[in-house]
Amino acid sequence: MFNDFVSDLRRKEKDERSTQRERAKSAFLELLKEQNLERNSKWSEVKEKIRDDNRYRDFESSSQREDVFRSFVATLLSKVADDNEREEDVKERERKEREEASLRERKRTVEAQLQTSMRERDKEHERHKHAECVEHCKALLTDLIRSADTSWRDAKKTLKRDHRWDSVASLNREEREVLFNEHIKKLEKKKKQSYYEMLEEIKVIIVKLVWSLHVIYKSDEFRISS
Repeated sequence: MFNDFVSDLRRKEKDERSTQRERAKSAFLELLKEQNLERNSKWSEVKEKIRDDNRYRDFESSSQREDVFRSFVATLLSKVADDNEREEDVKERERKEREEASLRERKRTVEAQLQTSMRERDKEHERHKHAECVEHCKALLTDLIRSADTSWRDAKKTLKRDHRWDSVASLNREEREVLFNEHIKKLEKKKKQSYYEMLEEIKVIIVKLVWSLHVIYKSDEFRISS
């Protein structure tokens, strides 16, 4: 029983010493952290600054303190390396994000330009198709409507009987009627022009007739017969 008691007591003492060492080590590490050490800090310089602190004196021997110091500085070096690596990762990620954003913006620009181009092409196609329908309608009117006295109502009946009427179906009613009215105006102008030309011809005939009568009246034969 006594041996067990002694053994248990020794184990407790050992555990207590181990706990004290861990506490002393933790306190010493806290002391080191308070010094704002850098990766190039030297133990000889740091030791002079902290040697009067109880946390320095309570922790083991000088060699163990230096080992903990070096381990702590190594941790700083690893942290700096990790920080640098993270910084590089951040920069690389930001670079990729900028590239992706630039590509997305370029894609949107190209798509917008393509859509605009397609809309313009469609509009041009529609304008060309509309112009063709207008020309077909004008040709149909020229071939079938030759009297300026024709009404639009009668003209439609005549036009619809022609197979070419389907080629102007895309024109709306107002457009077809406008083209008809323009065609009638041309016929009326042509009719007036023909009328004026006929009057000019009549004038010429009358002048010639009057001149001929004048010549006959002045002739010797006319005076003798009189």
